[in-house]
Amino acid sequence: MGIILGIFGSVKETILYNCLKRGVIIIKGSNKIILIDERDNVVVAKVNLSKGEKILENIKIKDNIKLGFKIAIKNLKKDEKIIKYGEVIGKATRNIDEGELVHIHNVDGLRAQGDKHQSGDKN
Repeated sequence: MGIILGIFGSVKETILYNCLKRGVIIIKGSNKIILIDERDNVVVAKVNLSKGEKILENIKIKDNIKLGFKIAIKNLKKDEKIIKYGEVIGKATRNIDEGELVHIHNVDGLRAQGDKHQSGDKN
């Protein structure tokens, strides 16, 4: 089964290169979201999305989502890994419903936490 990239229009060369390197199949039809890896449990909004809109045919958006923000494409349990572009980027700090905004209010990021450790916070 191939990996899906649901993006059309202007694609940055670096993203395209990484997708081709991973064997991504580019499929027409998704002008709303970016889905790069079949392991992803979040997608990225390519446009502003309104509560109630549908993505991936059967997922209803639960919040107004701004361009560039993440959306859960499955129900995520507390402490479950958040996977974007095939990489673990954090873990859920609470249960997150399919179609819900995934952001700092419900995710503990695993990257760029050097400032936390410098301040003495071990979490």
